[in-house]
Amino acid sequence: MSTRALLFLLLALAILITISAVLAIIGFGLARWGGAEIPTAITRASFVFATTLGIGIALLAALLPAFT
Repeated sequence: MSTRALLFLLLALAILITISAVLAIIGFGLARWGGAEIPTAITRASFVFATTLGIGIALLAALLPAFT
């Protein structure tokens, strides 16, 4: 694997983690706005984070060979 491909992978993972964190914060806010308790809202936010990250990594694994 070349240095270019490793840097692309690192940048893609950093962007994916940032997007997942933003969506988790939005999920937490929506859960609190809907009247959920704080532990329940944290659980929903962690579910959104993990789901978004999992789908993103699966897409990255499928699309990475096309770019390298």
